Amino acid sequence: MATLLRCESCGEGFECADDDFYATCPHCGARFQPRAGSC
Repeated sequence: MATLLRCESCGEGFECADDDFYATCPHCGARFQPRAGSC
């Protein structure tokens, strides 16, 4: 199951896996911890 997430760095939307502790933006490469419940 994937969740649509918005990158905190560049603002682009992308999908990430629900079990990922850190999300990596495919647009700018930023890694950040999604807010609880968002990913």
